Amino acid sequence: MREKQQKFLEELYEQNYAHLHRLAFLKLKNNEDAEDMVHEVFMVASNSMDTLMEHENPRAWLFKTLTFRIKNEKRRHARRRNISLEEIGDLAAPEAEEPLEFVLPSDFTDKEKELLTLHIQNRFDYDEIARIMGISELTCRVRLCRLLRKLRKPREE
Repeated sequence: MREKQQKFLEELYEQNYAHLHRLAFLKLKNNEDAEDMVHEVFMVASNSMDTLMEHENPRAWLFKTLTFRIKNEKRRHARRRNISLEEIGDLAAPEAEEPLEFVLPSDFTDKEKELLTLHIQNRFDYDEIARIMGISELTCRVRLCRLLRKLRKPREE
């Protein structure tokens, strides 16, 4: 059975690699990224051989998988901020006199202060903060949104 799957995948690769690469190159505008993306699609295919062999149109499955992976990669890339090496020196801010957690309102919990510190002071992405705090990315976004809204409200003294 394994031999049959191997042969099926090799045939798919030979018949579709050039077309998949062309599509990926047109969308990504970079040959190396296009190659990587197509190889990722075939890795997914090799891990889903049972599904792929039973699929009515394996070629369409490959193209659909490639399209979704390209869209996800573009979204991920759009969220990341690119900084040139020259800008890094300009971004180095002088050390704050007090850590952020001591400046935040005292009614915030330690977890809320940690969340804000990771976001504001350390400039981590939502997925990085979620991983550090052991929560989902969606939960992280919601909590940060609420905390930032709470910070913007005028405080009653």
